[in-house]
Amino acid sequence: MAFLCTDEHFDRAVGLLERRGLDFWADPQRTRLQESNEEHGGRGVYFLDPSGMYLELITKPYL
Repeated sequence: MAFLCTDEHFDRAVGLLERRGLDFWADPQRTRLQESNEEHGGRGVYFLDPSGMYLELITKPYL
């Protein structure tokens, strides 16, 4: 599941992940730990919710 957010909300959300010591990745294969990507003209990160569901934050839609 992906959430489209503003740049401001993206920065706040990634900051929260960092402050809480939670892992996030720039890629769905989880090879780029604690990085964001710059694909599709925006930024994105992947992370897991507490139940283990894979979630994504993006700043630009890619469809």
